[in-house]
Amino acid sequence: MEKGKRRANFSLVEMLIFFGIFAVVVLFFYSNYFKMKERSRMRVAQTYIQETLPSALEAYKIDIGEYPADEQGLEALLSAPLGLEKKWKGPYIPCKKLLDPWGNDYLYTFPSTQGDGEYDLWSRGPDGIPSADDIANWKIEKNE
Repeated sequence: MEKGKRRANFSLVEMLIFFGIFAVVVLFFYSNYFKMKERSRMRVAQTYIQETLPSALEAYKIDIGEYPADEQGLEALLSAPLGLEKKWKGPYIPCKKLLDPWGNDYLYTFPSTQGDGEYDLWSRGPDGIPSADDIANWKIEKNE
């Protein structure tokens, strides 16, 4: 190679090394991104079950005098149940449909059959079926 001339090409080995390192970096960030995204979804569901929905249910109970019946479900927080239109002062949550971060309905039972609370409130988690990853008000530790 003459002095002063610059090499403009990359060898095949250099290109393979570059793409190999690039692939490893992309895979690292890609996998961490989805782990963080799933943890965020879990936190959102926990916050809804531990704070948001209980606050809305308490406001409903103050106005109506009792929690929504099973037949009314959490829909009672969004629109007035039949016969309760005069007492109902909602909507108690500013949304059109109560869905968990995975697109499934939050579940509600009154009176409680699982824990020592007044009602049961839960999400079936990422898989959408009853399993160990369910997020429920009787599973969440209270820091009181």
